[in-house]
Amino acid sequence: MKLEELSRRVGFELREIREGKTRLIVPRVEKEEDIYEAPVFYNPRMALSRDVGVLVVEWLRREVGREVRICEPMTGIGARGIRYVNEVEGTGGLLSDTNPVALVLTYENAKLNGILDRIDIEMGDARFVLSASYGKFDLVDVDPFGTPAPFVESAILALRKGGILAVTATDMRPLCGIKPYAALRKYGSLPLKTEYCHEIALRIVLAHIAKTAALQERWIRPLVSHYAEHYVRAIVRVFKGKGEAREQVRSLKYIAHCPNCSWREVSNLEEIPRECPRCRSRTAVGGPIWAGNFADVNACARLIEFTGGKELQEKERVRKMLDLISNEQNMPPYFYSLHEVARALKTSAPKMVNVIEELRSRGFKASRTHFSPLGIKTDAGIDEVEEVVRCLSRR
Repeated sequence: MKLEELSRRVGFELREIREGKTRLIVPRVEKEEDIYEAPVFYNPRMALSRDVGVLVVEWLRREVGREVRICEPMTGIGARGIRYVNEVEGTGGLLSDTNPVALVLTYENAKLNGILDRIDIEMGDARFVLSASYGKFDLVDVDPFGTPAPFVESAILALRKGGILAVTATDMRPLCGIKPYAALRKYGSLPLKTEYCHEIALRIVLAHIAKTAALQERWIRPLVSHYAEHYVRAIVRVFKGKGEAREQVRSLKYIAHCPNCSWREVSNLEEIPRECPRCRSRTAVGGPIWAGNFADVNACARLIEFTGGKELQEKERVRKMLDLISNEQNMPPYFYSLHEVARALKTSAPKMVNVIEELRSRGFKASRTHFSPLGIKTDAGIDEVEEVVRCLSRR
């Protein structure tokens, strides 16, 4: 169908673009912020997220050694699901939405890329579609407006053993502590309003997935979760196991943060300090959070390797992010802002690379973090970090 004819059919102007190696028909908008007013939704800023998703589907197909089936139950115009099927051989799946106009564009986009024979397109509520698909999919990708929390349980049940659950959370105001009780209601965790709030946001989403999976005697293993721009993205593998699920829930932690001196500590709820041992101020407490690794280092290396053979929209940015994510594993679940530390000391901030090298020379682990260009991941405490910054500033 010609673009002009399709525009008349749906009642608004369309245009054709290319993302990765996939051609897409999307609403024509004058300004980027107008995407939220369009009759159907397509967000070009999520291209990085879809690039990473393509790599994850490629990893999964090679891991299982057979054709994989994906499900995107809130597909919009089909951009994400169609890219997965079109850009990874041996992939098929189900795309669904409640918006009939969106499904018209999903159909046309699938037809445009020659993959209609590899996907099913249905109209239906996400939870209904997933609940009717028990154990059918190798990957379920939940990308709603706002919180994914209401869809996590049905998405987990729709997965095969060892399948991948990918969820996007864009409700960053609750997750970053601006509306803490909204986060408590949605995710069962209290956030912290700190310089590392985006990392806590991701870890709250991971903790919610782990708790929800445990209800079904399942446990999770993060694959390549991350934060970018205005969202956090949790990508995990889901396995069955009552004992593992129990131990995983027991391993969730709480974090105490001193708003006065930036001291912080991670521990079990019964051991969490309500008073800062450093300055005796009252601590802010967040959690429960996922305190372990949020990505698999070996999987990150494989994904970086796959970028060489893929036509990604933001290839170099994806590579850089995956490299940063790989380097910041096996670290505490927070980071220090170099500028915040320097400001507290009333001194100028030294170069990031010098701080990292100095911390390592003193026997600590240290690296940059993808959560913030000013952030330093390290197992050193605030006293050691301040001493290093003070020392380098004098030089």
